Amino acid sequence: MMEEKSVVAGLFMLLAVFALAVLLVKTYVGGKNLITKSAETSEITGTYRLILYGAGHGNDMGTVAILDKEDDLYTIDLHAPPHRYSTKKNLSAKEALEEAKGFISWHYLFQSYQLRKVMDERGTAIAYEMRPLYRPETFGVDDIIETNYTLKKRKVSVSVALLPSVEQIVEQGAD
Repeated sequence: MMEEKSVVAGLFMLLAVFALAVLLVKTYVGGKNLITKSAETSEITGTYRLILYGAGHGNDMGTVAILDKEDDLYTIDLHAPPHRYSTKKNLSAKEALEEAKGFISWHYLFQSYQLRKVMDERGTAIAYEMRPLYRPETFGVDDIIETNYTLKKRKVSVSVALLPSVEQIVEQGAD
């Protein structure tokens, strides 16, 4: 009986060590997922590098503008081929916002936009994201884009994609 308890305790300890190892690997190797929160244009001040993603063809609905704060501790790296995005440096907040609005609003299904701040671990805004909202009757929702921000050693990796259900509708329309 005592031997069975030792085996169970040993297995439990092994499982706990494995779970901790997975958590550490995910945190330090894969990076930490950052959260976004709603933002107002009035809180955007300073100088920015503007990253314009998408708008590559007539039905490219996955369009996003990212306002990356200049002179902060973070570097933003967009996971996309170079032909899918462009950047503009040293823009004032006003210039960056105006260019972002113009860039994301080009599609005929554009309805309005959503502005979000990307938060670091301390809750400080390190960048802003402006994305289009489309007429919901087309796709069932107005916000059709997924963005993911992952922080690893002061480098923020960004991925952008259409929602899978929207991607399927767009692909069917192309056939």
